[in-house]
Amino acid sequence: MKKSKLKSLVKEAKKTAVKDIQTSLVTSLTEATASLGGKSKKLTKQIEKSAKQLAKILAKDIKINKSAFVVDEEAKAEKILKKVKPAKEDITAGVS
Repeated sequence: MKKSKLKSLVKEAKKTAVKDIQTSLVTSLTEATASLGGKSKKLTKQIEKSAKQLAKILAKDIKINKSAFVVDEEAKAEKILKKVKPAKEDITAGVS
């Protein structure tokens, strides 16, 4: 696998992790504030902004296993090779 493609896959995985962390933080904090009775547009906006910042900080420490991407690509290549039928031998090749 090319190094640039591997980097883009890792970067995409980190972005997905940030989004997941952010959504879980927002949902848990909004539920907590709703149970306490504080539900306003301003508070919700502040929660979303802070959750985004915290998610970025937490995602910096996440290590993405690059070998998992390489193994996944090899498995895809093997699947494709199994689907491709081998070329039939030319029976007229030995005839003069």
